[in-house]
Amino acid sequence: MMRPYVPLILALVAAVLLSRAAAPAARVAAHAAEPPAAVVDPDPPGVAPASAFRGFGTPAFYQFGPLGVGPEGFRTGDLTGDGYADIAVANSQRDDVAILINNGDATFTLGAPVPTPILPFDVTIADFNGDTLGDLAVAFFGTTPTDPPHNGGVGVYLSTAPGRFAPGVFYAAGADPHNVDVGDLDGDGDIDIVAFAQTSSEFAVLLNTGDGAFTGPDLYPTGRVPQDGALGDLDGDGDLDAVGGSAFDNNFAVHINKGDGTFAETGFVEMVSAFHIAIGDLTGDGADEVVVQSSATSVDVIQIRDDRSFIRLGPFLINEQGLASRDKRTVPIDADFTTDLGFVNVFPGPGFVRGDGAGNLLQPVIPIVDVDGNELRFADLDNDGDQDFLFVTTGLPGGPTLGFGVLVLLNLNVDLPSIDLSGDGVINAQEIALVLAAWGDAGGPADLNHDGVVDGGDLSVILNLFGQTVPGRGSPGGVSPAPTI
Repeated sequence: MMRPYVPLILALVAAVLLSRAAAPAARVAAHAAEPPAAVVDPDPPGVAPASAFRGFGTPAFYQFGPLGVGPEGFRTGDLTGDGYADIAVANSQRDDVAILINNGDATFTLGAPVPTPILPFDVTIADFNGDTLGDLAVAFFGTTPTDPPHNGGVGVYLSTAPGRFAPGVFYAAGADPHNVDVGDLDGDGDIDIVAFAQTSSEFAVLLNTGDGAFTGPDLYPTGRVPQDGALGDLDGDGDLDAVGGSAFDNNFAVHINKGDGTFAETGFVEMVSAFHIAIGDLTGDGADEVVVQSSATSVDVIQIRDDRSFIRLGPFLINEQGLASRDKRTVPIDADFTTDLGFVNVFPGPGFVRGDGAGNLLQPVIPIVDVDGNELRFADLDNDGDQDFLFVTTGLPGGPTLGFGVLVLLNLNVDLPSIDLSGDGVINAQEIALVLAAWGDAGGPADLNHDGVVDGGDLSVILNLFGQTVPGRGSPGGVSPAPTI
């Protein structure tokens, strides 16, 4: 017999799926009728309910150089075409990019370093020419062997084989680009490049011609000496907009994409510090928010509107020690799949706070590992559906100083095979039906977020993974038996 509340829950699930599909268009339409918004101070942030966070696994350390190599920015992406995330690290004192290849089980083998011009400060990974192999884009300060030389630029290194790269092709990108980000800026299906240049206080746009070559740069102003910058869909229209933070003016510049890879200046948002910026959808409305430092101990979440106004949510405490954080990333970390905030504090180290899906960041701060370093990343290294933790540092926690390497901790919150309740190899409506059949039970296989009861949190896990395939399942003769509920 169907439980009496199941039809209502199914209707709610259908409404959620429809609202997600319509969110960007709805937000754009709503903006047309919105009056300019003043700064809003919401109620003080709450405390997260008893966390169902299962933690990270045992740290593993993969060294890529001695202490003098000078690691700066690093990224993850598939460099070999095998579907697993690899790692690239820009080394400013050794003038190269270190490569670590994923062995397919979230362990890594050191590859051949990629030589660069002097002072490479950031690197990103993307398939620029459509050959399924990840390529590199490197922001560097030094001159290049091209004629005429310029004060830094972006080097593009196209893959020639898994983990191997052709010599760099260099592009002007303002004076001394410090950060680089990528995405399809003009809607043609190719991956373009944005670089944030410190000395000239601007960001440069390089548009992909479709074969891994680039035109430009088109230059746009930021605040003085942009220390950090990133791309995100700030107005929910499906285009990537640009945010550049200033190291000296304590503000960040917002530029809205016109849809063709050109940008309109939307304004500057004043902050206590805009050294490190994180962008992500913390409110679930289909548009991204900006997270920036608001004091020595807290951050604000900023919603940008089309009319150049903004809403400020916060402040949210991330460090009781009074020392500003070094780096921030927005990503779903725990099992409820709302967007959380990971960060590196000067002391006591990397941690995260949970998002509630409405733009609030909830206490307490959850430590990740007791080790010092500068920049962190999250990526699904083992293809199990959750975000694992990566950190550039000098050794294992409590161990000797070995040299620079990447510390990896696997996230234990999501395991795709355990979420594939039906065993058919796809996260789909069968999982929804099985969760509804177990609704209200105390634990069991359908308690996907491990909070002790089968409820809406478990439906949220399925909805956020809906459509994902499960490696090793679904092929003839290879379907694993479904767990009994």
